[in-house]
Amino acid sequence: MERWLRDTLLGNVKSRLKVTAEALGPPLVKNDLSGVQGLLDELLELNKDWIYIELRDENGICVYPIPESPDVWKKESGYEVFEQPVFFDDAPVHTLKVQTDIGPALRELRGSLNLLGLILIAGVLTLAVSMVWMLNKGVRQPVQALSKAAQSLAGGNFNVDLPPQIGGEVGTLIRGFDRMREDLSRQHQELEAARDEAETANQAKSKFLATVSHELRTPLAIILGFAKRLEQDDQVAPDVAEANSVIHRNGAHLLNVVNQILDLAKLESGEFLTEPEPTSLTMLLDEVVEMTQARLEKKPVVCCVERDPETPATVLVDPVRLKQILVNFGSNAARFTDEGQIIFRLGVEERGPEPSLRFDVIDTGCGLGETDMKRLFKPFVQGTTRRGDGAGLGLAIAKEIAQCLGGDVHAENNSISGATFTLTMPCIPVAADTSVTEKKQKSAEALCAPVRGARLLLAEDYDDAAALLRLELTELGFFVRRVADGREAVELAEQETFDLCLMDMQMPILDGYHATRELRQLGFAGPIIALTAHAMRGDREACMAAGCDEYESKPVNTQKLVTKIVETMAARGIEVQTPDEPAEVETSDIGTFDEIRGQFFESLPQQLATLEDAFGAGDLKATSV
Repeated sequence: MERWLRDTLLGNVKSRLKVTAEALGPPLVKNDLSGVQGLLDELLELNKDWIYIELRDENGICVYPIPESPDVWKKESGYEVFEQPVFFDDAPVHTLKVQTDIGPALRELRGSLNLLGLILIAGVLTLAVSMVWMLNKGVRQPVQALSKAAQSLAGGNFNVDLPPQIGGEVGTLIRGFDRMREDLSRQHQELEAARDEAETANQAKSKFLATVSHELRTPLAIILGFAKRLEQDDQVAPDVAEANSVIHRNGAHLLNVVNQILDLAKLESGEFLTEPEPTSLTMLLDEVVEMTQARLEKKPVVCCVERDPETPATVLVDPVRLKQILVNFGSNAARFTDEGQIIFRLGVEERGPEPSLRFDVIDTGCGLGETDMKRLFKPFVQGTTRRGDGAGLGLAIAKEIAQCLGGDVHAENNSISGATFTLTMPCIPVAADTSVTEKKQKSAEALCAPVRGARLLLAEDYDDAAALLRLELTELGFFVRRVADGREAVELAEQETFDLCLMDMQMPILDGYHATRELRQLGFAGPIIALTAHAMRGDREACMAAGCDEYESKPVNTQKLVTKIVETMAARGIEVQTPDEPAEVETSDIGTFDEIRGQFFESLPQQLATLEDAFGAGDLKATSV
């Protein structure tokens, strides 16, 4: 302590001496000796511990004091001498020398510190004793008990022992902790019950949606497939053609409702995915107008297109989902417009490097009521003033899809009559992909020309679906062998040579996943395309993991399937000898279309009745296909 006090006082002297030397610089530069002497006299007066000050120039001549007093330097204990150079242009030109006596200051500081130390020690001891007693009694023991209780509570043990109730803040803390424990215990039980219920419901929902996808969409697709073929038959009687038209129209409507329910479920569960690709807006809009015109039937309504010339010709967007929104707008306009026109307007709302596109569908129908405007885009809601059928899902799904595409939809009444439905969305202009456009424009016959005559193995357990798909592929020039389960597919692939396999993933005895793995293990090198009506997240990945090359969801689109057949065979370098003449349809083992049609329509009433009963009872397993 003594040394510290001494060093502190000496350090203070050095600091003052340095400041003094800096202050002497300006007057010395000006050779203001009187100013220097006055400053040093004043400093000697102010600093009581400075006994003597001496200032000498670079030649050793004394500048202060005048006259010089050479015998004043004392060498007794407590006296210290310090020197400090005075600099000019970073060069020492004078030397300042000071003799100090820190003895009195040291004794005074020592006494003050001793007294302060005694006071502090006494106060601290008194306070410490009091605090220790109070903390131990009123805080430490209860808090330790609460800490143990909190650790037990964090481990899930809600039956913990708490300290006895006391007053004050700690008592309030204990009572609050007790209430929190009771609330947490109750909430934990409720959360566990809700979690179990939610997991069960989610599993049931996923299973239900997968079953709905397979058990409803597949038979409906078969109905529509045969109905479409009947429409192409010129030999059908007029009354049968009319009945077929009713079947096709209502079947398409029912399939659309099922697809909408599945889309809504995917949107709600976050499993809805988009697949952007270069898309021609002109071609897409023409398809939408054509579909809308077909819904108008014989109404005196004209469909027309208005397009801003600055609109990009090709953009990067999901064409299926974009068309789904616009077709919904067009269908609504066709349903509620009895006469006049429906305008499809395409323009650029915000011009820039990534323009926002604006699609307007304007009708001259009955318009929208105020109530309709507020709830128009909510699921399972139908308009009150806008008459019509449907499940009330289309606009709700359109809004959700638009948001997935980065845009939005809204509706408003026109000034005179009708309503306008608007879609705005950001799109990225891209160069036109002519290969994609050409593929879309090609017919299935033209697409399959390079691989006509290829041997296909079709594994499909549903007889009607297999018959329709086999008939269509055979008519396109493929040789198709069909089996009803995965085990038969593996056995037939060992016996015969096939260029490609179409594998249904849900089959009895041996499903498509296991059959695909066995085929790969046996060395089957041809492409395998998965066919499945399951349309949930992860289905495609599961098929690819099993060894499939491609994935096609049911109901099967023949043109898309043929495109994938051609692409997968080309990717594996499989070449097929193209026949000079188109392949004839082999009907010896699959029957003629008339025979298949007859068998199908004989079983149709029973299938529809089974579907209706199962759907009403919620027992979709009863219609497994």
